[in-house]
Order: sequence, then structure tokens, then C-alpha cells
Amino acid sequence: MDEDGENDSFPAESAEVQSSEKYLPKVSFPELFYTPQPVKDGKNGMKIFNIKGKTEITVESDVKAKIVVTRMDIDKGVHGAVLAQSIGMNSDILVFYTPEDFDGVLNLKVTATDVEGDVTVDYLGLRLDNVSLLITLDSDSFRADCNTGTFSATCVR
Repeated sequence: MDEDGENDSFPAESAEVQSSEKYLPKVSFPELFYTPQPVKDGKNGMKIFNIKGKTEITVESDVKAKIVVTRMDIDKGVHGAVLAQSIGMNSDILVFYTPEDFDGVLNLKVTATDVEGDVTVDYLGLRLDNVSLLITLDSDSFRADCNTGTFSATCVR
């Protein structure tokens, strides 16, 4: 009853109905594999690739999926952010080359979406080794021959 003495509410009741027994399909996220094989970083699960220049990487999914590789140093939607992507959902493999316009470290995001809409996201860390080692010999125990480029070290501790 409300303030005017009338019952303005309507019951929201209906006859019981038994639904047929049916289970929801089990979610199965795409599983991704890489060639060459990455090194797994134990701290955060990122997959690490130690490269020495432009390198071909193959991403393979266990199911048909749309695979997209995105640079994480460029904002989403900006030209160049998407490094590579498969055409539609009819592929289970994507081959791409690592970019050449970075030094040191570049992180990539790999997203695979299957036909059911299940999504897997992997993070790849590219570690570019393009810096030569620099060795400095500044002790009296090092002797170098400027004509031949040979050197010797004695009593180094």
C-alpha cells in the first residue's frame, strides 16, 4: 500500500519452467607459439627476443585467429603502431620482421582473437644488441704494440 491506500505494484511472478540442460561452451583461448623460440622472463612473463638486427619472427596460433602485432612505443591508432596483422580470422600464422628504427629495447603486444571472440595477449620484448663492446686498457700491466695492434697483459688481478 502506498500513501493513497492503493496497491500500485504488480507481482512479477510467472509459472515455473524447467530449461533444457545445456552447458555453456568451454572457453578456449588461442595458444601462441613463436619462431625463433623466445626466452621467458621469469619476473613478468614477457617473452624476450635477443636480436642483432632485422629479424623474422613467426607467430603461430593453435586455432584460426586474427593476429595483430603492435608496437608499444607508439600510441594506438597512430600510423606505424600496428607492425603486422593477419587478414581476417582465417589464419593461424603471421610472419613479420622486427623494426630497424630502435636501439636497445622495444616492447611489442601480440593479440590473437579467435572466431568465438576469445582473446590471448602476449608481450614480446625485443633486445637489440647493436653496440660493440668497449674495452679500456689503462693499467701499467697492459702493453700494446701500436704497429701490429697486439697487446699483452701480465699480473692482472
